[in-house]
Amino acid sequence: MQKLEELIAALESAKGPSRELDFWLSVRVWEISEETDAALQVEADEIAIGGRCAAKPFTSSIDAAVALCERALPGWRIENLCEWDAEILRDQGPWMCDLVQRRLEFFDRQSAKCSHAPTAALAILIATLRAKLSQEKNNADK
Repeated sequence: MQKLEELIAALESAKGPSRELDFWLSVRVWEISEETDAALQVEADEIAIGGRCAAKPFTSSIDAAVALCERALPGWRIENLCEWDAEILRDQGPWMCDLVQRRLEFFDRQSAKCSHAPTAALAILIATLRAKLSQEKNNADK
């Protein structure tokens, strides 16, 4: 899962925490060092057969998901993290997250959203990766 699009799709289809996704988030987004990358690659092979992973628990911990957001998107903040009130919306995934860039000009700031996720941590991660992907595409266009 080297592309952000693939990682976003995997997070969107996740039903809950996943140590394999924690690994890929560590490699792709947390941007660990080459030495750590080699050690985690061994663990990735172990994850496939039910082994342990030393990656941060991004998909199961709100604190870890927020830390990843702060590291991946300096200058952004979580504006809204909540559960849907309407039952019909909760059935699609009860958690939503809105991220915004911290800027003085309200109409000039960028935003990213995750509308439906099974957990708060997954909602934060999906919104974070969508914003990061948008940034990467904007930087590539320049």
